Amino acid sequence: MIKRGEVYSDSSFIYPEGNQAEKLIIILNKNYTPPEPIIAVPTTTTLSPNNFNLGCNSTNKIYYIKAKQDFFKEDTFIQLYVINTPMSESIFYRKLTTTQEIRLMTSLKYATITSIVKCIETIKEDIDTYLHQFLF
Repeated sequence: MIKRGEVYSDSSFIYPEGNQAEKLIIILNKNYTPPEPIIAVPTTTTLSPNNFNLGCNSTNKIYYIKAKQDFFKEDTFIQLYVINTPMSESIFYRKLTTTQEIRLMTSLKYATITSIVKCIETIKEDIDTYLHQFLF
């Protein structure tokens, strides 16, 4: 069962523009029920912490987690601007079970995922309204 706040390693995450990269992704669905889409956002460590405040950066649609907070060993930036591209259940499970391109790493602390969701609420108007039912 997929749960909000789970962190997966996806060896072939595909961005909306079509480029592909190995990424850690975070599940955002409030209560996942098949066959609804899986809403997952990627993380990156390549941004500069000097350009962001800890936590919610709604203008940039980034959530910044300091190194060694929760699961992440490095400063990590959750890319909330990718939220409008859900993954189908069939693709997620194929990558999880058949091709093993996705693997569960951990689950975020309750306080961390709650704070991320509150940040998403601040950019709600930029998110496809169809996805609101799965997020809020």
